Amino acid sequence: MSKLCIYATITAEKYPSVWGERKFPPNLYMKVNLQGGGRMLCKSIRSQILFLLRQWSVQLVFFILLSLNLLNFVDNLKGLYGYDVYNIYHPAKMLLLSMNKSYYDATSVMFFIQIYPLLIALPATLSLTSEDKRRTNIYIVSRCNPISYKLGKWIAVFSVTTLVFALPSLLELLLNVLVFPVTADHDPLASGLFSASYYEAIHNYLFCDLYIINPYLHAVVSILFFGCCSGILAVFSMSLASVFPLKFRVLYLLPPYILLAGYDSIVQKFATDPTQHAWYQYLLLHTIYPKEIFCLLIVLVLMTVLSLVWTLSHRRSGYL
Repeated sequence: MSKLCIYATITAEKYPSVWGERKFPPNLYMKVNLQGGGRMLCKSIRSQILFLLRQWSVQLVFFILLSLNLLNFVDNLKGLYGYDVYNIYHPAKMLLLSMNKSYYDATSVMFFIQIYPLLIALPATLSLTSEDKRRTNIYIVSRCNPISYKLGKWIAVFSVTTLVFALPSLLELLLNVLVFPVTADHDPLASGLFSASYYEAIHNYLFCDLYIINPYLHAVVSILFFGCCSGILAVFSMSLASVFPLKFRVLYLLPPYILLAGYDSIVQKFATDPTQHAWYQYLLLHTIYPKEIFCLLIVLVLMTVLSLVWTLSHRRSGYL
């Protein structure tokens, strides 16, 4: 017998008249709401994570990202074959997500920057339309309340997107550590480890203090931060898709692109050097330009709050 059933039995024996009138004591209401709501939310999150992981769009994005990371690893392996250890770049700075990679081979990094908005939209928004088309939401809501369904969907989309975008880069970092010398510390900027420009570039990194302590731990944290930012963009796009339903499914791919391209357009109009404030200078690793950290946090918090409010407050006809 569960704790909730035992508590209900004891309360029914202690308050027989109250139980018979279906008026429970306040402490019982609180216990029922906390335990029942928590179980329903966990059930909703689990169901929707499993649903997302089975979607072809999520699997396609993960395969594309994994392929890009593996191709980048093979390219580094071929390009640095036979080099002396003192001329090999730092393993963390050869990642696909590292902007330092662009200083000696910008092809893979620039290609990833171009397709990133499209990859963000694929897992969340297309899965949402697929769920509506199959009416899977009716089955999930039948096992939990609508609030648990909406909040569970938000958490599931954020978690799956973070995992899909972070795991391939973590695997590439692991391969770099296993294959390349961990003592290699050559920098693609070729400015010298003791030069003033290198010192300034290091202190412009996001989480620069962590890089000084341990560059590999800094890479792990930065990759996870990139995955979380991707998750926030995904849930923001999903909330827009739920608030403003579109007739054609292909149009659901546009919100991340419009958001990032609109930001770049504003930067190009008002900033003296647009390259320093491009969106990828904040999300990718080892970017050497100064950053407005406070503005970045404000934007991320605002997008998170707006996506939560839109997701929880909007009523979709499929289940309400």
